[in-house]
Amino acid sequence: MKKLIRHITLTSIAILLSIMVSGQTLQIDSVSACAGDTILVPVTTTGFIGISAISLAIDYDATVSTFDGITNVHSQLAGIMANAISSPKDEIRIGWFAFGPVGADIGTGKLFDLVLIYHGGTQTFSFDPVTELADNNYNPVPFTLINGYMQPGLSPQISVQPEPLYACSGTNAVFSLTASDYLSVQWEINTGTGWLPLTEGFPYQGVNTGTLTVSNVDGSMHQNQFRAHLVNLCHVWSDEVPLYVSTPVVDAGMDDTLCYGGSSTLFAAVTGGYAPFGYLWSNAANTAATSVSPTSTETYHVTVTDSLGCITTDQITVVVSNPVTDAGNNDTICLGSATTLQSV
Repeated sequence: MKKLIRHITLTSIAILLSIMVSGQTLQIDSVSACAGDTILVPVTTTGFIGISAISLAIDYDATVSTFDGITNVHSQLAGIMANAISSPKDEIRIGWFAFGPVGADIGTGKLFDLVLIYHGGTQTFSFDPVTELADNNYNPVPFTLINGYMQPGLSPQISVQPEPLYACSGTNAVFSLTASDYLSVQWEINTGTGWLPLTEGFPYQGVNTGTLTVSNVDGSMHQNQFRAHLVNLCHVWSDEVPLYVSTPVVDAGMDDTLCYGGSSTLFAAVTGGYAPFGYLWSNAANTAATSVSPTSTETYHVTVTDSLGCITTDQITVVVSNPVTDAGNNDTICLGSATTLQSV
């Protein structure tokens, strides 16, 4: 009976050890990343019991990512060392051994994170066959090695970029884009001091949509820059586009006074706006300057339209002076006499 019990016990232990060995894994997780990001790639394990030495060799592509060390190291792996080599191939080497008679008993969990700076593209992280784990007696421990990979994360795609806008003061300007594969969008503005997110509310509507409306634009908004920030796993910004606000102003000059029968040249001086300009005076003249000869006081209006269709107006009054003189009634005097003439 004792022999039978001993046989069953030894068999059970053998089965248990077989299960433990078959369940032992060392895995590099797979990740998605965005170009320029610093990425943490977890290296995890199951069945990590009684391990006293680690010697890992991980093949990777240094053109896709740059190795920048390890972090978040398990507390039982104090003193672990890591470096990258480029010859005879790109490889990350990691080594550790226990300083005492008892090794690490992590069980299932994370050993550490690889720190990599991602440049773009796809790569495989694969354990080199020289990778080895050793138990407390420094005998090799069989582990199943599971490779991982790094691939580009999903990025928003902009098919139609926003374009620069020209708008007349007092009108609305509408920026728009066409995009796909984004989870959110945020329009931003740069007034000359850096980029800031816009807040919904007058004069901005649609700050979190593909169409941004800037209402009742004025000269203070001239040459402000706008762009859209689209987000998925990766971030994308649209083209940076300006808003040009046209604010033409016409000055017809000071009111003028002339004598009856005289003439005056009126001139419309324009500032702001975008040339060429169109002119229309109330006397039907269509040039910047026009000559007038009113017979009575008259006010002339001028309308100027710039190349964007923005309109500005002004007016000038020409006062006509028409004095009347009365020298009195005819008079008769004798030869040698005198009389006084008076003009009124």
